[in-house]
Amino acid sequence: MNKIMKFIKNNKKKLIIFFVVIVIIITTAIIILNTNNKQISKKHRVKIFANTSEGIIKEENYNGLVFNNISLITENGYTTFSVDVTNTNAEVSNVSDVNINFYDKNDNLKMTFRGNIGDNLQPNETRTITSSTKGTLDGVTYKTITEYTQE
Repeated sequence: MNKIMKFIKNNKKKLIIFFVVIVIIITTAIIILNTNNKQISKKHRVKIFANTSEGIIKEENYNGLVFNNISLITENGYTTFSVDVTNTNAEVSNVSDVNINFYDKNDNLKMTFRGNIGDNLQPNETRTITSSTKGTLDGVTYKTITEYTQE
């Protein structure tokens, strides 16, 4: 035990410097690891936004086709529109496609999705349309459903 005490007494400055260096190394390692974890966390963070504006989710009727159960969801830079379409006519519907137009509060058209219903929607039959795009539709406040036109 005397040898250890004598060693500590003779090398006090060296030991203090050694421990300070060790503390600095450990602190630096913790900071670096913490920073890397935050960067990984930011890269893998899922950003989801569901547009629940009344003008977006309200039920629409176009030529006897009722569009309801509407969602407009943006996730990680991609936006998906989904809607159920029911033929309320007494006869088969031959409307196979519609334009779903999204507008901002200043009535500016922001995006048009093609809604593909398919052929021969029977009376009271329901189908789901899903359409996606890269990008976000931040700020859209209402939609219209119109006759499909190619642009």
